Amino acid sequence: MNNKDFRKEITLSDGTKVLIRPITVDDANLEWNFVHNLSQDARTFRFFGATKDLSPQMLHFFTNIDYVTHMALIAVINNDGVEKEIAVARYICGNSKSVCEFAIVVDDHWQHKGLGGELLKSLIEIAKAEKLSEMSGEILPHNQKMIDFIKELGFKIFPHPEDKKLLLAKLNLAE
Repeated sequence: MNNKDFRKEITLSDGTKVLIRPITVDDANLEWNFVHNLSQDARTFRFFGATKDLSPQMLHFFTNIDYVTHMALIAVINNDGVEKEIAVARYICGNSKSVCEFAIVVDDHWQHKGLGGELLKSLIEIAKAEKLSEMSGEILPHNQKMIDFIKELGFKIFPHPEDKKLLLAKLNLAE
């Protein structure tokens, strides 16, 4: 299957129907509004800083993906006929093209309902289909919810080799 065509409809623990699909260039407003409305904690944990809004360059980068070495899935709900983004997960391959770095953020209101797990599992499934060998991600050491969450998905946590202020999570995709 072409990653561009990936679609997965899920039902959250509270009964909400959610569509998981790849982000597109047409989702720029969805993505901007999503990041703009994230809580301060969510923005800090995702961007490691006080990013309030995405710059035009960041927005272009986040929505213009190639579906292979840069893949992003968004979770959307139907809000009276209008899509609303409630989460996003992405991976980007480095120079090796077989190792990717992931990032995920779920709006506070939609956490603890099974969404993050479904979203990241879908991203892992796509990375495996692309024959990537490893997925890694940087995490702030005090983001215990994230650490616990990704450990449940099989990630191992290590001290970051280059930045003592971060942890590094790794998942072997070849197993």
